[in-house]
Amino acid sequence: MKSSTLLVILAVQAALIMGIFAAVAKENAVGESKAIDINPGQLKCCSNCNFSFSGLYTCDDIVKKCDPVCKKCAVVKTYPVKMFKCTDTFLGIGALNDGVENKLKVVAMKSSTLMVILVLQAVLVMGIFAAVAKENAVGESKGNTETNGGKLKCCSNCNFSFSGLYTCEDVVKKCDPVCKSCAVVKTHPVKKFKCTDTFLGMCGPPCKH
Repeated sequence: MKSSTLLVILAVQAALIMGIFAAVAKENAVGESKAIDINPGQLKCCSNCNFSFSGLYTCDDIVKKCDPVCKKCAVVKTYPVKMFKCTDTFLGIGALNDGVENKLKVVAMKSSTLMVILVLQAVLVMGIFAAVAKENAVGESKGNTETNGGKLKCCSNCNFSFSGLYTCEDVVKKCDPVCKSCAVVKTHPVKKFKCTDTFLGMCGPPCKH
């Protein structure tokens, strides 16, 4: 997969995660707040649904009789016949119109289900991000940057980039054996060195002095 394709997938997955996370947060907040009166029930159908990624929806259908689950049934028309609209706010997700019965099915999703989806999506995004980082790093290593295929045992001053490469700014008495380019950075009172190699991967743990 090319970087552009992976980045597009990453953006889509990130947007989906933000939407799901918002729904979870809103549902949890609604459970603790009395500011918004949420109807825990579900409408049997709805042709004009206003759904948001907060996990809430309302129905703008004008009907002769409100659904039995409706708590707030408002009169919106009196002539020639009285018509009503349910003004309740519901928690859930509206499905697409099936085109046959012209009804909108509503599926309620609990926090546990949303959290499972969130975790799975997060794992997928991290995997895609790692693939992008590695691909970019490999591409860079084939260019002007010579990459050390080894790994430092430790590093307290690590410069990591999202290209998947890192360097270590530690000034030490002796370079790590894996280091290929060990430069002298100080000569007085004692000689000090710094490994100037560029490594592929994540930084190691901080060094214990």
